[in-house]
Amino acid sequence: MTPKVKTPFDIGAIIRARRMAMGLTQASLAKQVRIRQQTLSGIENGAQGTSISTLLALFHTLGLQITLGDIPPLLTLQTLSISARSLIKWHGGKS
Repeated sequence: MTPKVKTPFDIGAIIRARRMAMGLTQASLAKQVRIRQQTLSGIENGAQGTSISTLLALFHTLGLQITLGDIPPLLTLQTLSISARSLIKWHGGKS
């Protein structure tokens, strides 16, 4: 299953998991990507502000790809309110 990414921490967790699965240390991966080990540590721990080019270099080195897709529509408060009213009517308004 393809992981869903919602936060920088999610990206970092994916990078860490792949790095470890490949038997790489932070130092060796950082050297391949030409970043500092401390920078990689920050990325793996969800640090914000990492450049797209750095992330792309990490993904490429780790054999990962990015797939973009549409986010399913979110439930709005209005939708929830209508759904709750329908449920109350269906239930007969009983508690």
